[in-house]
Amino acid sequence: MDRNAEDGKDGYERIPEADRLWTRMLALIGASYTVDTVVLVLFALARALPLDVALGYGVVGILTCLIFYLLISRGLSAALRDPNLTMAQLGVAVTIQLVFMALAPHVALYFISVLFVIFGFASLRLRPREGLLAVGVVALPIALVLAHSPEALDLPRHTPLARALVGISILLALGRATMLGLYSTRLRVLLGRRLDRTRDSLRSIESRRGVLAATLHEGLGQELAGVALMLTALAAKLRREGHPGAEEIGAANEYLAAAIGRTRLLADSVRSESGTPPGANP
Repeated sequence: MDRNAEDGKDGYERIPEADRLWTRMLALIGASYTVDTVVLVLFALARALPLDVALGYGVVGILTCLIFYLLISRGLSAALRDPNLTMAQLGVAVTIQLVFMALAPHVALYFISVLFVIFGFASLRLRPREGLLAVGVVALPIALVLAHSPEALDLPRHTPLARALVGISILLALGRATMLGLYSTRLRVLLGRRLDRTRDSLRSIESRRGVLAATLHEGLGQELAGVALMLTALAAKLRREGHPGAEEIGAANEYLAAAIGRTRLLADSVRSESGTPPGANP
C-alpha cells in the first residue's frame, strides 16, 4: 500500500522529507544508546551499578533501534495508522529506561534525564492526548522506583570518577536537548518549504483561472455575441423578404443566446473562484 494513501488518517499530512529525517534520526538514537552504554560502563567501573546491567542496556537499546529502522526503512510499517511507529518507539524506549532504572537505582537520575529527551522527540509526532496519556503511564512506574529505592534520588559521588561522570551526564543531557532543538528547527524549515510550494501552486491556479475567465468572457463570449447579432440581422432581412428560412434562423439564434448566457455564467463562476469580481477584467 502506498504510504501517501495513509495521509490524513491521524490528522497529519505526511511529508517525505520529514520521514527521511525521522529515519536518519533513528541512527542517531542508536548512537546515543552507544554513548549511554559507555557512560554506564564507566559508572560500573566506579561501582555505581553492575557491569552486566550497563552492557545489557546497550545491547537492548541498539537492537530495538535496528528493528525499528528496518521496519520503517523497508516500508513494513507503511500500512499502519502510525507508519513511523511513534507510539511503539516511545513505549519501548520508556520501558527500557524504567526497567534499567529499577535494575540500577543508584544511577536512576541518568535514566530520567534520558526520559526527558525521549519525550521531547516523541512530542514532535504525538498528538496532545497521546502525549498526556504517555506521561500518565510513565509517572506511576517512576514513583514506584523512587519509593522502593530512596537512593535513586542521590547522585553517585563517592569517588572522583563518579563525580566526573555526573558532570558528563549533565553535559550529555544538554547536548541532547540541543540536538532536539536543531531537529525541530529542521522540521520547521521543511514545513516552511512545503508551505511556500503550496502558496506558489495556489497563485498559479488562480492566475490560470483568471486567464480562462478572460478567454471565456472576452474571447469566446464576445465572438458568440457577434455571431448572434449577425444571425439576428439576417433573420430580420429574410423576414422582410418573406423567406421561409427566417424562422429557423431565429430559432437557432435563441439557442445561441442561451449558449452565450451559459458561457458568461461559467466565466463569472471561474472569476469568483479565483478571487476576481464577476464581470471585472483580470
